[in-house]
Parts: sequence; C-alpha cells; structure tokens
Amino acid sequence: MVIIMEHDATKHQIEDIKDKLYELGYKVHESKGVDHTLIGVIGDVSKIDVRDMQVLPGVERAYRITAPYKLVSREFHPNETLIRV
Repeated sequence: MVIIMEHDATKHQIEDIKDKLYELGYKVHESKGVDHTLIGVIGDVSKIDVRDMQVLPGVERAYRITAPYKLVSREFHPNETLIRV
C-alpha cells in the first residue's frame, strides 16, 4: 500500500500515520519528495481498508499495489523480449 500525503501535511500528521501502522504490525518506508511525502506500507495489507487511511488528516490518497513485479509483468510489456547471446 502507498499513502500519499498532502503537500502541506505536517510532521506530526506523518508521524501519527506511521505510528498507527507500526501499532498494526506493519513496516513503513517513508520517502520525501519535492511536493509530497510517500509512505510505503510493507506487509500483508489485505486487512487494511484503504478508505480508513484516506480519511486521516494530511492524507491526499492511498491505494494498494496489487500485482508484484508490476514493471516487468506481461501487462506492462506485452511483447516478447529477445536477448541475443
């Protein structure tokens, strides 16, 4: 799951969300960008309702990452890969 914080989210709001996720037993990876802070939730997030995360103060949106290895999947690259040796 990825949680995208609003551009004006406070440090306190970000820490509150991280603390809540730690309490639920998840690992968290925070990535600060120029405009937004992203919080990656690591673990089995099937028990988290995305809507519960989206209503928290400072959250712009949250979504699940459903497919593993999304960038290398057939859905992303439908053509055959040919490697000449």
